[in-house]
Amino acid sequence: MLNFKSLVTLVAIAMTAALPRHAAAKDTIKFANQQDPVFIAAVYPIQSGKVKSDLVTIEFSFLGIAGLNQAPATRQYDVVHTASISVPRARDQGIPMNIIAISNRYPRDGDGANIWVKESSPYRTLADLKGRTIGTYGLNSGGFTNVRQVLALKLGFNVDLDKGDFRFVELPAPALPAALESGRIDAATLVHAQIFKAKQSGGFRSLVKVQEEGYKLFGVQVPSLVLAAYTERLNAKPAAYRAFLKLLQDSMAYVRANPGEVFKAVGAQQNIDPAYFTMWFKEFGDIPYALGPNDIVGLRKSWEASKKIGALDRVPEVTEVIWSGAIQK
Repeated sequence: MLNFKSLVTLVAIAMTAALPRHAAAKDTIKFANQQDPVFIAAVYPIQSGKVKSDLVTIEFSFLGIAGLNQAPATRQYDVVHTASISVPRARDQGIPMNIIAISNRYPRDGDGANIWVKESSPYRTLADLKGRTIGTYGLNSGGFTNVRQVLALKLGFNVDLDKGDFRFVELPAPALPAALESGRIDAATLVHAQIFKAKQSGGFRSLVKVQEEGYKLFGVQVPSLVLAAYTERLNAKPAAYRAFLKLLQDSMAYVRANPGEVFKAVGAQQNIDPAYFTMWFKEFGDIPYALGPNDIVGLRKSWEASKKIGALDRVPEVTEVIWSGAIQK
């Protein structure tokens, strides 16, 4: 038979068990994402609360290409959305980083990396541009490095930045269309949103399909953009980074299932026609946030090509650069 003291103890235990349990504190991952409407759309379901995680919170920062290229050295973010070539460059500078996911692969064709001239331009072939000025958003960017790879190793041009067949100049990305229109430069590589607007309004035409020639050169869809993280942070909190990747994949699954909703919302937010997103996924690539079966081969071939054109000093072993916790898909 229970005495009064035992009864009080049991009641206290029962009341304590009935109290609401506070969830363990979530890990926060600081993510430097690319300031492009399509990559903003990719995480819209997270930012709008459509998809959530019980394990991790993502703190987003959206940076331009120049900012993303500089981000690894600052160590300000936990994950950086950057060109694949940025990772071996960072490691050569004593910044141990690993690729945790592929965020875009060059498609087999499409206009995403073309070299553009004015519609009225006298230049009809790349050979016509010898000695002329080609503008780009980043001389050392991954996208322009891929252009140089194709021009040199597939089409046979000298793409040395100082003494090559072309005069390469770097301009802020927003300034490229106006510079091309005014004649300040003779040709340009454009960012995706500019290509979309150019194809809608006309005025520019392309001289070479770089993505198509690139696929012929490499034989695989080369990863162009990756998510990179610092090795010591990955080792310290592997579960948090896996939860981060899972949340990104859930976000993209929502985008694929609800494109009309997402594209309309982000189009209004970014002041761009929702048709841009449809064209992007058709012509410019995909956002897997995972590692595919051909990605190691694609990275190796791309980095070896970068070394051949002087864009990379050393080619690391790709399997050592890929994080062991990357999601295979």
